[in-house]
This record gives sequence, C-alpha cells and structure tokens, in this order.
Amino acid sequence: MIKINDKKNKKRWGTVSQKELVFIWLMLLFPLAQFAVFYIGTNIGSWVMAFQVPRAGGKFEWSLLNFKVFLSDLTDPQAETSNMVWNTFKVFLVSDFISLPLAVLFSYFLYSKIPAHSFFRIVFFLPSIISMVAMTLIFRYFIAFDGPVNIVFNIFGNQYPLLL
Repeated sequence: MIKINDKKNKKRWGTVSQKELVFIWLMLLFPLAQFAVFYIGTNIGSWVMAFQVPRAGGKFEWSLLNFKVFLSDLTDPQAETSNMVWNTFKVFLVSDFISLPLAVLFSYFLYSKIPAHSFFRIVFFLPSIISMVAMTLIFRYFIAFDGPVNIVFNIFGNQYPLLL
C-alpha cells in the first residue's frame, strides 16, 4: 500500500516514488492491453466490417450496401430484421421497467430490517445454497472409492488414489 502522507520520508499528499510509479504502471499494463485489444480493437474491426461486402476470391469491396440492406429489411414486413429489432426493444422494456425495479426492491428487502427480513434472505439465497450442496454431493459421488472415476481408473489398470 502506498503511504501518501509519511512524516518520516516527508512526503506530501499525491507524491509517489519512481519505484512505486513503475509498479503502478506495470500493474495497469495488462488490463490496459486487454482493454485495447478486446474492446477498442473489436469495435474498430466491427466498424470496418460494416463497410465491407465480401466478393468472390476472398476479396472485399467497400460500400454502404450493408446499411442499405439493413434499412430496406427494417421496413419489409417479411424480413427478419424488423422482428429482431422489435424483440430487442421488448427485451429492453422488460429489463429496464420490470427486472431493474424488481432487483432494486429485492436488494432493499435484503438490506433493510423490514418484518421477516431473515425469511427473505433465506428465500433469496436458498437456490444458490441448494446448488452448491448438490454439486458437492455429485463431486463426492464421482470421486468416491466405488464411483465412476475409480471405475475408469480400474479399466485402464491404474491404482486409484484415495481422495476422500
């Protein structure tokens, strides 16, 4: 942790040493590279592909044909594009006006001390607890001495290690 106000070294607020600055930039280098490749690079590639039309022989032609096709399909009732846009709009409406208020309401129930708040916490977290217990039981069954992993080891003639 960087001590910003250290009386022994007489540092002032906001000053960091050269070593600390190098450490900070080295720690930020990997996430910044990921952001550059996977966000900026992907979006630039998407914009480039939006203006390309594939032709025979692996060649591309630069045009606005993709946008013309999209806009014409948007107004055509037989095309799938208008259906896709309408479905996207429905998902937007449901997520913003139903799911988001319900999530805020449930988080309020979990946070506040309303009557039966313990019951709400149990009901909300019970599915995740049950799935963890089920996965643990399945894992124990698989690695048990008479489980499927031991059978596979025996088929190949290997000694099964005692895992439990």
